[in-house]
Amino acid sequence: MKLLLVQPPLTREERYGTKAGSGEMNPPLGLAYLAASARQAGHDVEILDAVVEGWDVAQAAEEMLRRAPDVVGFTAVTASVLNADAVAARLKEAAPKIVTIIGGPHLSGVPELTMRRCPHFDLGIIGEGERTLCEVLNVLKGKGIDGVKGMPGTIARCDQEFVMGPPRERIRDLDSLPRPAWDLLPDLMERYGVSAIHSTAGKRGMTLVTSRGCPGKCIFCSRGVFGNKYSAHSPRYVVDMVKYLMERYGVGQIQFDDDEFLTNRRRALEIAKLLREECPGLRWCCFARVDHVDDELLREIKSAGCWQIKFGIESGNDGMLRRIGKETTVEQIRDAVSRTARAGIAPTGHFMIGYPGETSGTAKETIKLALSLPLNEFFMTYVTPFPGTALWETALSEGRYEPAWRDHSGWKPVFVPNTISAEEMIRLRRKAYLRFYLRPRIFLSFLRRIRSFRQLLLTARGFLFMLRLMAVKSGPSAKGERP
Repeated sequence: MKLLLVQPPLTREERYGTKAGSGEMNPPLGLAYLAASARQAGHDVEILDAVVEGWDVAQAAEEMLRRAPDVVGFTAVTASVLNADAVAARLKEAAPKIVTIIGGPHLSGVPELTMRRCPHFDLGIIGEGERTLCEVLNVLKGKGIDGVKGMPGTIARCDQEFVMGPPRERIRDLDSLPRPAWDLLPDLMERYGVSAIHSTAGKRGMTLVTSRGCPGKCIFCSRGVFGNKYSAHSPRYVVDMVKYLMERYGVGQIQFDDDEFLTNRRRALEIAKLLREECPGLRWCCFARVDHVDDELLREIKSAGCWQIKFGIESGNDGMLRRIGKETTVEQIRDAVSRTARAGIAPTGHFMIGYPGETSGTAKETIKLALSLPLNEFFMTYVTPFPGTALWETALSEGRYEPAWRDHSGWKPVFVPNTISAEEMIRLRRKAYLRFYLRPRIFLSFLRRIRSFRQLLLTARGFLFMLRLMAVKSGPSAKGERP
């Protein structure tokens, strides 16, 4: 069958917030994995990324119709799912026989609610999609949409009702999946990758995801796709992917976008050993929890080219950390960030403001902690009750929640706890960014990374874009959108 896999329209500002002006655009790796599996199964596959193309709904639909697909599969986050449905509506109007499928974290979090609010999808794929998509395509070819109803890992439209199949078993051996279909992404190294403002030594960068699932219990994280069960590619598979990107595309820097790259300490050490031996000169960074680093691990990954670790710190108040299920302490945060800096690895801090029970005082503790740590970068988003999360289940009882899906990006305060105002959160967040990034130490650290005029341009653009966003007062804007 002819399959189009689509990332629906969403502006860079809506998707990336303060990072949008820095030139960063991550490739849709989930679609690349799906495309590789479908292609291996014998289907004609193409990827269309409306975000990187800058298409609106009408342009995206026009491009898809021009390719005359049998099936269109969308992936969507909460902020983009209504845009995906708007594109699907145009497809159905022009070519009713096209089968429209929705997948991704939003659908997996609230499958029936999504299908009710988005009436132009025929089918939803819940959880991991590679095996389910291939099975769906094979059945569609022989039996049509009726043959798919009740299939594991799916929810299908049936008049005004829905047929949901049983959960599909997780893929145990991720190495059995074919390598992502990077060749189907347009101008890979020119249009995607790690941006200049977040890179080092001017190396061309690319992102990778090498594991699935997180054992953490944070109330703000969605577990609809992978749950808490952790699975991962083997070290050999990971390093072979890195070597392919280096040799095929000239990549010199990797950003591992796993939820937590260091969860399995033994695996992380083995990957570091192989990278050190087989990928000399590679620079890389990753996300990690503060309770998963120690001096030996830091020393080994540093020697293998790790230059930055991005820590999900979230709050600077122990009570807040307990309440959100983070299971870490301020003492652990200080220790991990200090150890990382002493090891010669640049630590980055990711924080959020607006948890249930958050006050001006606890938010100020978070900002004070961020300014006291030897961080090289700082990010603060608003706590957002993404549909299907534990926080989403309790949001209405713990504050004012405006359930406008389009605003669920982390860059707008759609949830305002009873203990602090939206205006105060906006003010404190703006102040935190300005106080962090206007310090000479931070400004000079970015200047030292610049190795080309393009890096200089993107770095300047990123700072200016961040300052402009900090000057804009943005609050909840859910009027007119149904819960």
